[in-house]
Amino acid sequence: MDELAASPHLAENLRNGSVIPLLAIITNRGGPSLNRRVNLYYLHWWTLAHFIFEDSQYGQRAGSLVRQGGGLEAFEATIGPVEKVQVEWHDYVRRLKAAWTAGDVRFFRDGILPEPAKP
Repeated sequence: MDELAASPHLAENLRNGSVIPLLAIITNRGGPSLNRRVNLYYLHWWTLAHFIFEDSQYGQRAGSLVRQGGGLEAFEATIGPVEKVQVEWHDYVRRLKAAWTAGDVRFFRDGILPEPAKP
């Protein structure tokens, strides 16, 4: 989990390679070598699937995305623009990491993340 989204900032994580662009994850093109970064890919796949299926907005559309094959066109038509979802997913990952690091009992017991901090 440490190698995923190492910085709080998405742009920095894209530069430092701790976040693979979701476009590359969804299309299976343009990311780093899967052979060398298999754990990072796995963390992306798992967290993205969990984010979509557990999100109150996207979860209702997740089944439709799966039935359509999960490709880029289906993703953007069903879930939304990759660039927008990438920002939301990154925020989710950062909350997930914070709960994991803090040993958040509710998270470990129920899988429920704390709400995002208000700006």
